[in-house]
Amino acid sequence: MIEFTPPGFIWLQVGSAKTGTGARKAKPENILLDRHTLHLAMPETDKTTLYFWMMANKAESLTTEQESKIYEASLHAFNEDITIIEGQQDRLRAETNEIDLRADTGVLEARRLLKRLAAEEITL
Repeated sequence: MIEFTPPGFIWLQVGSAKTGTGARKAKPENILLDRHTLHLAMPETDKTTLYFWMMANKAESLTTEQESKIYEASLHAFNEDITIIEGQQDRLRAETNEIDLRADTGVLEARRLLKRLAAEEITL
């Protein structure tokens, strides 16, 4: 589940449970993974953003090795994303047309919400 709170808070709840035990409603002994990730994007300038993230899971629900592997995989993914995001920022211009793709529905809705909220602030 993903929850977006403007202007830049994204909370991801990721988990799994044993087959047939109720998914999100599973009893604690049937939960295999229950991880929460918080992403915070804070504009620094008109072209830069500070980005913070943290992961949390129930104490002792993962081994040290599992925690380390999840952390390293996440760090690897973020480092790959940096090159792409920086390249996009270098090419982003006000006159650039946006293309709506079904895969970008969440991002597009967030942009629309932020634009609406900014417009409402201006009228106050």
